[in-house]
Amino acid sequence: MLVFHSILTAFGLLSFLFSLLAVFLLVEVVAAWISRLRQRGESLDPIVAHGSQPTRLAVIMPAHNEEAVIERTVSKMLEQLNQGDQLIVVADNCTDRTAKFAFRAGAEVIIRDNPEQRGKGYALQYGVDHLASDPPEVMVIVDADCEIVQGTLQSLAQATAARQCPLQAAYIMPVPAQATFRDRISAFAVMLKNVVRLQGLAAIGGPSLLTGTGMAFPWELAQRTQWASGDIVEDMTIGIELAKQGDFPRFYAPMTISAPLPSTKAAATTQRTRWEHGHLRNIRRFVPQLLISLVKRPSWSMLLLVFELVVPPLSLFAASLLMLLFVAGVVGVIGASLVPLMLCTTAFVAFTLAIMGAWRMEGRNLLSLSDLARVPVYILGKLPIYSAAVRKAETQWHRTDRSAGQVGKPAPHLSKQQTLGSVDVID
Repeated sequence: MLVFHSILTAFGLLSFLFSLLAVFLLVEVVAAWISRLRQRGESLDPIVAHGSQPTRLAVIMPAHNEEAVIERTVSKMLEQLNQGDQLIVVADNCTDRTAKFAFRAGAEVIIRDNPEQRGKGYALQYGVDHLASDPPEVMVIVDADCEIVQGTLQSLAQATAARQCPLQAAYIMPVPAQATFRDRISAFAVMLKNVVRLQGLAAIGGPSLLTGTGMAFPWELAQRTQWASGDIVEDMTIGIELAKQGDFPRFYAPMTISAPLPSTKAAATTQRTRWEHGHLRNIRRFVPQLLISLVKRPSWSMLLLVFELVVPPLSLFAASLLMLLFVAGVVGVIGASLVPLMLCTTAFVAFTLAIMGAWRMEGRNLLSLSDLARVPVYILGKLPIYSAAVRKAETQWHRTDRSAGQVGKPAPHLSKQQTLGSVDVID
């Protein structure tokens, strides 16, 4: 009897936790909606709108086998830079013509060749070390396959310099012309995670998680940040580490940056596995540390960051809620307690309202109501990702393939020496 009571108590606490997280998710969505209503007809960035001074910025663009897109990305980026600004492409462990094409398009190119240290974090550290000899005021990180809305890069740099904290732009993944259901649901999930939730979190005074691209840092902070790592979600990890030292990243809604969805189902699975395994690992790794920090030094921003981090990947969240609701129903039927059923029902309703609210704001152009009815099938298809996280979580960094089947070829025309500002061509 004592064992049964203990199990029932533990299940009740778990139900309470999930109901709390579901309500938090709903609060984020409602706060984002209210924030957008308030911003209609108003300047989205009062600091920049009232005339900030031009800011000298440097864009670091880590690139691994991006010859298919690098010229277009560099050309578009250079259009947004002022005289004195820099665009540095870090050609990292490339086996194709990324460096040559980036240099041809007008970027400053540095080559990093170290197969033993693979991952975006190492490339970023290499770029930061290069900038140290002639530092900018603000450093911006943009992935090689991304596109920034014209005219917003300078406002991001000015806002970062004015606020003296890291800023994260709204990062989205638009659907291709012939989008599948998988493409549309993925684009909606990214929009919910990277825009709606972060905008709502900002509206209630919370920090932002870093999402990998469209990130800006005051130079002093960028220089003392430890970038070099093979972490599979280095962006999220760096953001949490910054928050631990009091440098909370903030969401910057006026700027939007976009990247294409993965080109194949296998590439999408690889990307999702990396993101979601990394998220779950960071929950285990950082939440105890953040809670201890919160006890020692109470902070509203830190409390909201803990909640944001603890909310699991949404497919896992939905599957867990359904399972808990079923178990809670069984517990209620046998007469043990109705409390878990009430809590789980609250959680399920709050979660459903949050998803529908986000769909109302951002998803109607991506998903029809009939598509929403197919979401449970999509969730079931992702369960192997979460079971793999229990058996053997992904720990190695892998580049996401967005090249529609194009594979980088060895490039003997590039020298193996590290070059600054140019690349040696052996053609």
